[in-house]
Amino acid sequence: GEAAALTTVGAAFALLRNAGEAKKAIHAAVDIFRRLGIQVGSQFATAVLQTATAAAKQSVEATVEFDEVSGLATVRIMDGVSRSSLEAVIKALQESKTAKCILLHLEGSSGQGDAEEEGEPEQTGTDVPRSYGVFLMGLRMIALPMISSICGKISGPMWSLVLASDYRVAATSTVFMCPIWGKPECMGALVGHNSATQLCMANGPRDSLVMLENGIVQQLQRGLEETRKVALETAKRVLSTPAMACRKQPMVLNQAIAEYALSAANGKLVVV
Repeated sequence: GEAAALTTVGAAFALLRNAGEAKKAIHAAVDIFRRLGIQVGSQFATAVLQTATAAAKQSVEATVEFDEVSGLATVRIMDGVSRSSLEAVIKALQESKTAKCILLHLEGSSGQGDAEEEGEPEQTGTDVPRSYGVFLMGLRMIALPMISSICGKISGPMWSLVLASDYRVAATSTVFMCPIWGKPECMGALVGHNSATQLCMANGPRDSLVMLENGIVQQLQRGLEETRKVALETAKRVLSTPAMACRKQPMVLNQAIAEYALSAANGKLVVV
């Protein structure tokens, strides 16, 4: 009974894209099955983990919802989203006649072994950077201010969406992987030369407090819900204040963002 329960818990964690906890639960279940001499049980537990992990990866899609009354477009992007879903979001934003501001919910990986699954290496090369580069170019065509709520582990091309945002609210548990991803020549204009030097030279995870000190995020909140709530309130203030600077000149129109996006879209940046 305990082993079966652990198997179910492992499958649930896998669907939540928390590979570390999923593996922990499944391995515990397998150990129990083996002690009891139930080989079928251990094989079943392993198969459940593989199936649930595959299903979770297939279900990662970027989404967009529109509030036609307020003019707010809420975009949700998770680590590992498909290129087709990013293209669909840009198309929907371009076709919208009411969108005036983008509220971006940026969700990194759980940071607990997502890329460590045996036989399932993390994506590398230029495909993912190209997808994000094209997405950024699409955002430049739309030219809307963007307010972001950030959680999870931010790494690789997800940095591009952080840097392209006008106001960034992060959960205190958010982890940022350094060095900062992207074309180094652009970083001085995007985050300031002192911060660019520190973050380009750093290696490994940095917590959200370090990012606040370096001006990468403007506000920290405890918990996912509180982070999203504050980001939503900020987006509403932007919508209600036409004279606000980001309404007239969004960060995404910064020339450094254009150079950054082109480098990614042209395959000059890679995920390693």
